[in-house]
Amino acid sequence: IVRKSFNTKFTVSNRVLMANGGLEEGLGGIQWELVGCLGLGWIMVYLIVWKGLHQSGKVKNVITQNIDNLHQESGIPNDIIIELHGNTTYAKCLDCGFKYNLSKIMKEFEETNKPPYCDLCSGIVKAATISFGQAMPEKEMILSQECSLSCDLFITIGSSLQVYPAAGFPILAKKNGSKLIILNREKTDLDIYADLVINDEIGSFLSKNIN
Repeated sequence: IVRKSFNTKFTVSNRVLMANGGLEEGLGGIQWELVGCLGLGWIMVYLIVWKGLHQSGKVKNVITQNIDNLHQESGIPNDIIIELHGNTTYAKCLDCGFKYNLSKIMKEFEETNKPPYCDLCSGIVKAATISFGQAMPEKEMILSQECSLSCDLFITIGSSLQVYPAAGFPILAKKNGSKLIILNREKTDLDIYADLVINDEIGSFLSKNIN
């Protein structure tokens, strides 16, 4: 179902996310307790989602391919954010996972011209992003799979859904019985699997339709 304009509002009750009006028609009046999110592109969108959904207790997790830390800066708790491609704001030991201040590591490298090693296990320390050829983070992949299998509603926001394995999580959720909403300015290859597709400007649509 593709709808490009809505005269509807999302309203959040005590335990469920309810979709009214046009969305209710498009999704059969389903009510959901859990929401999974993938994507998100601008700080304004983060703030809208944070105020309208997370504070209501309906967003279980945010699965993201972003590496810019904007989810955290918007106020979303770090413990519900699953970063599949890492984060550019800190460094991390490849062996034990201990986090380091990125500016400190860069300064040491510039001074010594030697790769930084972990103080705890002597492993190599690098920026906490997934580089070309580097394996996807096992913990984050497992968490993303678990969240996809347990959610009642999976929403993708601002994602082209072309990068795998991340793009496989909406399909996994859908096959396990979740409803799937895709909100993106352009069409995606996964639109055929969605219960609702919204092709619109993300920021303006969410600001009008989420309270």
